[in-house]
Amino acid sequence: MVYGADLAHRKVGFITIIIERDIYEVKVNIQSHFININILLKLEKAFTMRRKGNKQRFTQ
Repeated sequence: MVYGADLAHRKVGFITIIIERDIYEVKVNIQSHFININILLKLEKAFTMRRKGNKQRFTQ
């Protein structure tokens, strides 16, 4: 599900996740031990937004 990652920065990286042809850029702290949990939370948020009919691109 994760097609590409830009981890050029040491502390902060952008992970591009493609969901149903929509691209969401999720900003995460790559040094965090909870990076996987953060990604799952962002995915849950993305699916929730789609269910509500909001296809707006979000960046946190």
